Amino acid sequence: MDFSGRALFDIDKIREDLAELIGEEKHRYIESSPNHFYGVILADDDGYFEEYTIGTTNPDVNSQFFLLSEHADEYTLEHELGHLSWAWHDDRSWFKVLDETLEKHTSDMNKDRLKPYARGYQCGGAGTIMSYESELLSIYSSPEITNNGRACGDPLHADNARQLREFAEALRVKLQAIQVSTESSS
Repeated sequence: MDFSGRALFDIDKIREDLAELIGEEKHRYIESSPNHFYGVILADDDGYFEEYTIGTTNPDVNSQFFLLSEHADEYTLEHELGHLSWAWHDDRSWFKVLDETLEKHTSDMNKDRLKPYARGYQCGGAGTIMSYESELLSIYSSPEITNNGRACGDPLHADNARQLREFAEALRVKLQAIQVSTESSS
């Protein structure tokens, strides 16, 4: 899609522009399918991303949309999909915007999605996919996984794998409800 001439300053505005560019019918189809995720990859010269930011989402506003920098590494998409599943960063990273900040910036209708165990973790000299360690493991935090003899999670404070399983189950239930609704209306 060509975003030429559009102000690329806000993720929600970019999502609205994308909907306009692809057409309302396609956009409605994507958003009515809770297991469909979509995004935009922006070039450096678009000026959206700051020096160290290479991806972003806003699951409180739209749980299916992400933005990536053209220089995003192989872990960034998985990291942003983690956010869309309500998985969050580790508490010890430089990007410490958790508990209070998440609570403060999450709408009342989504506060129940914030789980204290939905956090990244560092283990055995590396970080899980939702951490900001320089060396990353391609796993979500879980007390059931180890790296160099160290657990890669904690059942109370760092179990994003559990968060992803719970998200997948809720998504399965939602899709079944949509299927039943569609079948009963035909």
